[in-house]
Amino acid sequence: MRTYFVCPAPPCPNGILHLGHIGGVYLLADIFVRFQRMAGHRAHYITGADEHGTYTLVKARKLGQPVSDVAQKHIDEILECLRAVHITPDVFVRTSSEIHKDNALAIFRELQEAGYVEVRKGVQLYCKNCDQFVADSLAAGNCPACNSTTDSNLFENCGLAIRHDTLCNARHTTCGHNLALRSIEQAVFETSRLTEALDTAIGQSAWPELIRDKARAWLATDKHRFADVAQLQSWCGTATA
Repeated sequence: MRTYFVCPAPPCPNGILHLGHIGGVYLLADIFVRFQRMAGHRAHYITGADEHGTYTLVKARKLGQPVSDVAQKHIDEILECLRAVHITPDVFVRTSSEIHKDNALAIFRELQEAGYVEVRKGVQLYCKNCDQFVADSLAAGNCPACNSTTDSNLFENCGLAIRHDTLCNARHTTCGHNLALRSIEQAVFETSRLTEALDTAIGQSAWPELIRDKARAWLATDKHRFADVAQLQSWCGTATA
């Protein structure tokens, strides 16, 4: 008997689920869990809602409502959508919950104490007009690779993860003012200490060859020596900015 933890990415509660969400993520996870259970294995279906994403904040500002109210409304809709297609996660995690914050911080601190996390100087986009740091959908501009319009996140057209110091013509989507870079402290995960072990694990995996090659190329690239754990910080509600 084997144990599986199946954890499809948690949706951002800024709207209802559409067929792409169901067919591309949650239905596939549900089929896998059901198959493993039929085969006599233990399988746990775990997902939730990422309430710390900027998309929920943007939606709340448009509606003129508190972020917590907007998140709750759409979480109820998300759960209703899953129930409509008979998908029932064993655990539905809300990133605003105290248990999630405690668990995420415990993992972060354990990694930090083991020497895998380093706090270093970095830069983040900042709006002088609004006197606030911005990220993801709150910052818009042009992709440095193809010059197409994008936000300061992952640009799906060319697959580029947009760094704040490379976004061209950056502006604040809230007020429209230009953005500047400001120094911050950020935590980074030192993947170089695990490169050899990760490379071995990737080589022994059942991943398609193309995916294995891309993962190994990522490990070998100097600019990815450190993996940004700002997402972990934001989920914990402890971002230094």
